[in-house]
Amino acid sequence: MDVETSVREFLRDEGVLAPGTDAVAADESLLDSGLLDSAGIFQLVAFLEDRFQLAILDDDIVPENFESISTIVGFVNAKVGTRGAGDSGSE
Repeated sequence: MDVETSVREFLRDEGVLAPGTDAVAADESLLDSGLLDSAGIFQLVAFLEDRFQLAILDDDIVPENFESISTIVGFVNAKVGTRGAGDSGSE
């Protein structure tokens, strides 16, 4: 499963998105819209670390990395690329 699909699945499972909808545009601000709050970011971080076998540092947990689905995808892809593994951790 790719990063964007996984993030959307997480957001649906956490009740951020209505079931059966992908109504949030990839570049829509999850923070400004109130869809993702600080507690939600920490839940998302735990999810991403588990799903993609990443180590997300405290310094990585900044709004710029979690602003939108697109920025989350870019952040995860960059983290996956920096660890040098060919496997993105997707199932």
